[in-house]
Amino acid sequence: MAALDMFPPIQWNTALVAASAAMAVAGLDGSAVIFFWLRGVSKHRELTYQVAAAFVMGLAISGMHYTGMAAAAFARARCGLSASRCRAALLVCWWERQR
Repeated sequence: MAALDMFPPIQWNTALVAASAAMAVAGLDGSAVIFFWLRGVSKHRELTYQVAAAFVMGLAISGMHYTGMAAAAFARARCGLSASRCRAALLVCWWERQR
């Protein structure tokens, strides 16, 4: 999201950004704990723990993504500033600002 150069700029909800980062850290910790439990698990239960670790990590990744996207507020009439190199994109940006 930091690579998006837009006008007007993206407005961020800092509480949701922090919640997104906390979800990422918690999910990583949770899946790492499950993964390290694999050392003491018998072979026939190993796959169960691997699936659980993958599920926790996938849940953390999707939760982090959607919370981070909820933290971003985009203005209705926005235009990518890097689009100024393309004439068609410049026309679209001009049209959006006229409305």
